[in-house]
Amino acid sequence: MIYFILLGFSSLLVANPVGIDSSSEQFVTCVQSLKEEVRSFQSVPWKWMGSFDQKFSETLLKVNAFSEISDWVKEKENSQTFKTQYEFLLGNGLISCQEITGVIQIQRDRYQKYLILMILGTFTVLIVLWGRTKENFRNKKEMILIFLFALPVRADTLNVYTYDALTGKGSFGEILSEQFKKKTGSELKIIPFGSEGEALNQIVIEGKNTKADILLGIDNGFASRAKETGLFTQIDAKYFLPLEKNILLDRERMFLPFDYGYLAFLYNEESVQNHFDFKHPTLRSFLKNIQLHKKIVIADPRTSSLGYSFLLWTKSVSAGKEDLQKLWNEFFPKLITLSPSWSGAYGMFLKGEVDWVLSYTTSRAYHLEKEKQKKYQVLVFEDGHAIQVEGVAQVKASKKTKLIDEFLKLILSEEVQEKLPTSQWMYPARTGTKLPISFKSLPVPKPIKSEVELTEDERKLLIKDWTRWGANSP
Repeated sequence: MIYFILLGFSSLLVANPVGIDSSSEQFVTCVQSLKEEVRSFQSVPWKWMGSFDQKFSETLLKVNAFSEISDWVKEKENSQTFKTQYEFLLGNGLISCQEITGVIQIQRDRYQKYLILMILGTFTVLIVLWGRTKENFRNKKEMILIFLFALPVRADTLNVYTYDALTGKGSFGEILSEQFKKKTGSELKIIPFGSEGEALNQIVIEGKNTKADILLGIDNGFASRAKETGLFTQIDAKYFLPLEKNILLDRERMFLPFDYGYLAFLYNEESVQNHFDFKHPTLRSFLKNIQLHKKIVIADPRTSSLGYSFLLWTKSVSAGKEDLQKLWNEFFPKLITLSPSWSGAYGMFLKGEVDWVLSYTTSRAYHLEKEKQKKYQVLVFEDGHAIQVEGVAQVKASKKTKLIDEFLKLILSEEVQEKLPTSQWMYPARTGTKLPISFKSLPVPKPIKSEVELTEDERKLLIKDWTRWGANSP
C-alpha cells in the first residue's frame, strides 16, 4: 500500500524545491490530470477486485485533499507572493501528485491485462470441458451440475469495513471475530483501510452494491458525512439501552457507540516538569503559552480524525470564526510539525523528538499496563476536555439483518466490552463495565460534548480556512 500524504507545514523533506511559479503551475496541472485519470476509472467495472478498490479509495481521498490545496494555490498566487517555506509545500505536493498519477496509470494497465486474460482463460476452460463431454460425462446436464457443485460454498459471512488499527494479533477486531464465530458459527470478515475516512469512502464508491454490511470505527469527525450519504440505516433503540450517558454520536440513532476517549495532551514529566507552569491550565492558555514554541506535534486535521476532532474542540471554545483564527494563529508556532496520523505523531513523542503530543488520556493506561512506566503524564484542563466517540454503522443495502443484529448485541456485550480497554485503549461504551487497574488511576476530566455538528460542505470549508490560517501564520 502506498501512502502519499501532503503534510503542509512540515514539508521540509524536499532538498531542492523547484521555483515557486513553475511549481505552482505544474502542481495545478498535475491535479487536473489526476482528476481525469480518476474519472476514467469510475466508468470501469472494478468492483470484483477488492484490492484495487481499496487502492482507489485511498487515492480518491488524496485527490480531494490535492484539489483543496490546488484551489488555495490559485487564490494565494492572486493575492501575494508565497513565503519561502511554502515552496516546500508545493514541491512535496507536486512530487506526490506525479507519483500517484503514475501509480494509477500502471495499475489501470495491469488490471486491464488481468481482466482480458481471465476472460480468455475462462472461455478456454469452458470450451475444453464442453468438447470433452462425451468422454468424461454422460450428458451435458451432468457436466453443468458438477460444475455448479464444484463452486466454493461458504457459510454466511458478515463483512466489516474498518481502519487498520482495529486488526492484527490481540486487537479488538480479533476479539470480535473470535467471539462472533463462537456465538453464531458464522465468519466475521474484517476488511481494513488506512483510516475510517478511507473505509467510509470505499462504501461511497461502491454505493448500493457495496460488499460491506457494517462500518466499524465511525467517529465524531465523519458521522455527519456518513449520514449525508444516505447509505446507512437507523439502528434499533434497544441496542442503545446499555450505553453510558452523553456519548451519542447523533440524535437519529444512525451510529451505535462502542467506545470513547478524552482528547488530551501528554508529556514526559522527566523532560517537561521544570519547563512549564502547570497552575490552572485551560485549553486557551495552553495554546497561547510561549514556552511551548516548536515543542508540540498533533495529527493533521486533513488526514486524521483525531486531528479533526481537536480542530472541532478548538472551534467549540472559540467565540466565532475570527476568534478561532486568532487562536490557531497563536498555536501554529508551537507545532514542530504535523503528522498524517496519530501513530506517526505518537511515535515522535516516544522517541523524544517532541515534548508534547495530542492523544487520549487512556494512552497513559497503556504505558502503566504494558510498560510499568509512570513518566508519561496527562495535562488536565480546568475548562474540560473534548470526547471522541467511535461507533458502528449499519449499511442500508445489506440483507444480512440477523447477523447484523448478532453483531450489534455482541459489540456491547459485557464479555466484549470488558476486553475493550486493554485492546482498544479507550473507555468502553457500556455502562458499569469493569475497568482494569491502569484505567482506574487515570484522571477523569470534565467532559465537553461538542455541539459542533458540521455538514460535509461546512467541514470542507473549515479545513480550507484552517489551511489558509496556517499558511499565513508567523
